[in-house]
Amino acid sequence: MSTRNETFTQDEVFADFVSETQTETRKRKRSSTPSKKEVANLLKQLYSDNLEGPRHFYAQDENGIPLAKVPTTVGDKQHFCALSTANQLDPKDWQGQQKQRGFKGKHWPPTDTADLVGNPSILEACIKHPKDVRECKCTYESWQKKMHNFWLESVLLRDADNKGYGIYAWKPIPKEAAIGEYTGMLRPRRDYKKGSKTEHPGAYHASIAMGRFHADVHQQVTAHIDATHVGSVVRFANHSCEANAKFFEGRCGMNNRILFVEATHDIAAGEEITLDYGSQWFNDPEQPCRCGAKKCKNPPRAPIQEENADVEMSDSVSSSLTSVQSGSDEGYTSGEADEEPTKKKQRR
Repeated sequence: MSTRNETFTQDEVFADFVSETQTETRKRKRSSTPSKKEVANLLKQLYSDNLEGPRHFYAQDENGIPLAKVPTTVGDKQHFCALSTANQLDPKDWQGQQKQRGFKGKHWPPTDTADLVGNPSILEACIKHPKDVRECKCTYESWQKKMHNFWLESVLLRDADNKGYGIYAWKPIPKEAAIGEYTGMLRPRRDYKKGSKTEHPGAYHASIAMGRFHADVHQQVTAHIDATHVGSVVRFANHSCEANAKFFEGRCGMNNRILFVEATHDIAAGEEITLDYGSQWFNDPEQPCRCGAKKCKNPPRAPIQEENADVEMSDSVSSSLTSVQSGSDEGYTSGEADEEPTKKKQRR
């Protein structure tokens, strides 16, 4: 595969890969599957930060081979989400915003991400050294690079049947391993109330503490990370009522607060990586949860064969059907978690 540099776009890298693959297939007169090492090298070219223009996300097959760009639908429009390895901020989003009560920071309105998430407290444990802050010599830049390589070597973005797209473990992922940072545009928090899906149909949002750390979590003010148009691969994590990963908030180095996804169980190769987004964004009784978990909180309703069947059911059967049809409505696709992320605090 060709060595790429800053003069190429992501589309050109992908087109070159397709062309080379077709050439190899014709030579061998059969389909050729690149080795895992070759695929990893291709992905590093496809998502290199030296490329010109935006980098979008590509769906992959079970061998990790990129197939096509993944679209995101918001309302009746489609777009391709761009990769962002760090949070971004547009000062225009914050102009005219009233300073939130309890905000502890030097600058308002904020003009840079550091004004909101750049001053974590020493009480916020480092994500790599939660036991002793004295061990922490981390830099955000080195962690970014590490997680970028982890994604390309350990996580697949694949078709998830009736759930759209999802992320899967390409290699086994151990419990408590960081899977990736949830990134996007830092925007003022808006409380989208029940039934407001039409107002904000994308719902690729998560909350993060902003300003200085507040000991009382109930008084900590937060911002939204909006991953609708820019974000990281973990934005594609689907909901499950028996999730194997969770949002955590912590400090990365001494100058960055981040929201990241961590495995809560050992995740086997080929297993989907899922989060529990809660019930706020999945409350339409006509759209039951499709996670397929044994303990799903709102599984699809059992079909009723005869609407007016003249059959007398036992109390136990009747209760069972009632339970299935009136469960809480949990969704299944990426959305905003309606619970605050668990904070990583320094252990004493």
